[in-house]
Amino acid sequence: MNEIINPEVEPKEEKITLGDVLKKSRVNQGLSEQDVADSLNLKKDIILALEANDFEKISVATYTKGYIKAYAKLLALNESELLQMFYQQQPVEHHSQTKLKSFSQRTKQEAHDNRLMFVTYLILFIVVALIVVWWWQRENLEQTETISLNHAANSTEFNLTHEPYYQLSPYSYV
Repeated sequence: MNEIINPEVEPKEEKITLGDVLKKSRVNQGLSEQDVADSLNLKKDIILALEANDFEKISVATYTKGYIKAYAKLLALNESELLQMFYQQQPVEHHSQTKLKSFSQRTKQEAHDNRLMFVTYLILFIVVALIVVWWWQRENLEQTETISLNHAANSTEFNLTHEPYYQLSPYSYV
């Protein structure tokens, strides 16, 4: 009745790892490591590292997650389940997410820049409009002066054949 359970004899539960799932699915679909590597445009070593759960060979966790997603799409597996397996297999430091930089400051800067560009274009438009008005008025003034000179030349009051109203005296020296 008193049974002693030996932990060494007790069958160990083997956890199914991410690499096991990927490798089993790849083999079931009849694909080689090189076929997968070629399809994903990766090195064969990366495929082997993923299937061996040797994520340290892959430089950054972000790349590893991307490779897992691409591999899952290729094998028609659920990406989120595989990523969850990846997180469970990683030490705590890997799945702590870094705080992302807020882009609200950037958005404010872009809004300010947009307003500044609008004001710049408005000033440029006003300057061009003023130049056009000035040119148009100058043309009208020149036409008016030409018309009045033509009118004066044709009038009887202004005759160029008349001698000037002052006459030089015979004693004046020129």
